[in-house]
Amino acid sequence: MRETVSMNSADLCATLFFRLVDKGFTSNQVERLVKDTYHIVKDGGFFTLESINETLIALGWDTNAMDTYSLNLLLNLIKKAFNIEVVSHSIN
Repeated sequence: MRETVSMNSADLCATLFFRLVDKGFTSNQVERLVKDTYHIVKDGGFFTLESINETLIALGWDTNAMDTYSLNLLLNLIKKAFNIEVVSHSIN
């Protein structure tokens, strides 16, 4: 699989869409999940995948609606689409 940092916006969007569809989401649910996740992170701050999923659960989503790879795709899409700095760190 290609690195997300080398994908263009269309590649990122398509990969994110098909990844979430493969997880069992409908196209309408993918749109809502992306919008909900975007609204969680759009104002900046420090987030973890766990804190994002906790907020998504409060919005009615199932546990672990967002996974690490999907979140990274979305963050890279936001970075490219809005030309803003997005910094993410992985802790193992």
